[in-house]
Amino acid sequence: MSSCAKWNDDYSLGIKAIDDQHKMLFEMINKLCSVLEKDVTPRTFNGKVVLDKITEEILDEMSEYASNHFFLEESYFQEFHYEKTEEHMAQHELFRLKIHSLREELEKGNENVAFETLSFLSNWFVRHILHYDREYVECFHKHGL
Repeated sequence: MSSCAKWNDDYSLGIKAIDDQHKMLFEMINKLCSVLEKDVTPRTFNGKVVLDKITEEILDEMSEYASNHFFLEESYFQEFHYEKTEEHMAQHELFRLKIHSLREELEKGNENVAFETLSFLSNWFVRHILHYDREYVECFHKHGL
C-alpha cells in the first residue's frame, strides 16, 4: 500500500496553467516518495549512491520548476497588481533557498537529504499551494484566468 498521495480536485485552483504546474510538483513528490518506499538501502550505480542520484535529479527538477512556475505567477502578480505580491514572492525566495540548502547537504553526504526533500516538498505543497496560492485565485479570476 502506497503512502504517496494522489492528485484530486481539492488541490485545483481552477487556473489551468498553474494547476498543470502544480501537478508537476505533485509528480516530483510522488517520484521521490515511491523510491523511498521501495528501497532506502545504499546501492550504487557508476560509483554514486542511487538514492542520492535520484534526490539530485529531484532537486534539479525543483530548481527548474521554481524558475518556470514562479516566473509565471510573478508575471501575473505584476500584470494584475496583486496586493500580496511581496509576501508571496518572499515565500518563493524561501523555496529557492531551501533547494540550495538541500543541494549543499547532499554534496556534504547527508544521508537524510532524500527524506528532508520529501518532507519539505510535501509541506510546501500543503502550506504554500493550498494556502498562499489560494489567496490570489479571486484576483486572477477577476482578470480572466
